[in-house]
Parts: sequence; structure tokens; C-alpha cells
Amino acid sequence: MKKFNKILMAVLTLCLAFALTGCSDKKAEKKYYDDVMAAVNNASTANSTLITDLQTFLSDVTNEDARTATLKDLDTMEAEFTTLRDLKAPKIYKDAQVVFKEGAEAAIDGIAVYRKAIEGCTEETITDQETFNTFEAAIGEGDEYMTTSNTKISEAAQIADDAQK
Repeated sequence: MKKFNKILMAVLTLCLAFALTGCSDKKAEKKYYDDVMAAVNNASTANSTLITDLQTFLSDVTNEDARTATLKDLDTMEAEFTTLRDLKAPKIYKDAQVVFKEGAEAAIDGIAVYRKAIEGCTEETITDQETFNTFEAAIGEGDEYMTTSNTKISEAAQIADDAQK
């Protein structure tokens, strides 16, 4: 899950890219910008909460409230990445949206892997080495999806920035 923090870097990259270009006077471009920023910022906030909730859950995997909170964080992130994936971009941002969509889809795939691992995590997962290794491998797979997502979102932000030039 450490790589999951890279989403924050993607958000900062996205913010910088759009900040350098300024806001467009065109209503559709401004709305798209606002929608992209909202989705990415909300996903980043949920990610921060997820890390705390996941640490709480992993310290006591029998704590159903902690499991529920962790899964809720994943639900929030999935909703935000679904929003990002489904945005309709104005013409100037069409190419960027294709890449935002790829990044969002990778994140959604990673979230699904995390969800399955967390839902299947039991006390045995933590105490049995073989079961723990399987759990850890699943988390690593989710991290790979999230790394791809971060790369794509950063790339999309650059494409959006270049479109303004």
C-alpha cells in the first residue's frame, strides 16, 4: 500500500499542470477542469483515510468496524475514479481524457484487488505465513495497478497542459 501514496504525487502533478495553464474562459473547459480536480482530490483524500483505516484493521483483523471503514474508503475511491473515467471532455482535452480514463481504469482494477484481499483477510491471514504471503502478493498486485494509474494520471495532466499551449 506504500505505493498507493503515489496518488498524492499524481494529484500534485495534476494541480501544477492545470495551474500553469490557468482557467479557460470557456465554460465547458472550466467545468471539465473542476470535475477532474474534484475527482482526483476526493480520491486522494479517501486514500489518506484508507491508509489510517487499513493500519487499524491490520492491527486487529477481527475488528469488523475497521474492516467496514477500510472497505468504505475503497468504495469512495472507486466512485471518484469512476467519475474521472466517465468524464466527457471538451475537444481540447479529448486526448487527455483518453489517458485519464486509462489511469482511472487501472485504479479501479487495483481497488478491486485490494477489496478482495481485505474481504478475505482473517486472523489466519496474519498468523499463517503461507496465507500471509498470498495476502501480501495480492496487495502487491493492487500496488502495481495503482502505480500504473498514477503514471497515467500524471501523463494525462501533461497532455492537458500541452493542449493549452
